[in-house]
Amino acid sequence: MTKVRRADGGITFVKLSPLNVGALVTRGLDLAADYHFNGGQIWNDPLQLGLSFVGSYDLRNDTVVDRSHPENTFHYAGADLDPKFRGNLTASFSPGNTTCNAFDITGNVTNTTVNGLSTSVTTNSNTNFSAPAVITTNTLATNLSWSTFLSLNSTTGPNG
Repeated sequence: MTKVRRADGGITFVKLSPLNVGALVTRGLDLAADYHFNGGQIWNDPLQLGLSFVGSYDLRNDTVVDRSHPENTFHYAGADLDPKFRGNLTASFSPGNTTCNAFDITGNVTNTTVNGLSTSVTTNSNTNFSAPAVITTNTLATNLSWSTFLSLNSTTGPNG
């Protein structure tokens, strides 16, 4: 990778080249915490408040270019494009509702249930798991297709 910087330290140009990697070595911690509590009442309905956190801490993220020359190792943990710590903090409030959410490793909601009504979101490799492929509420499914730059191409719902 080649970076060109201005006198003030700002990056003006970055050139990334393909790299034939000999080995990847990673270590880290995955963290999750969820706390919900009764927040009293709002409009004569119970108010549920919640905080959720999902994150990871990279202890090590090394790329060994050539195993026969381990001195040629790139240490990415804590670098510009690979922070040591990353995560998602979400807050929720539900007046009169009971809500349960499930998240994948990147913090995307994969399933949510509100007062017994379940909705699930399925992703796939066509969008690098960044956009929903199918959204299902109870038994009604909506299929979505995306372009390579994540523009919605088409949707097909329960009625066609």
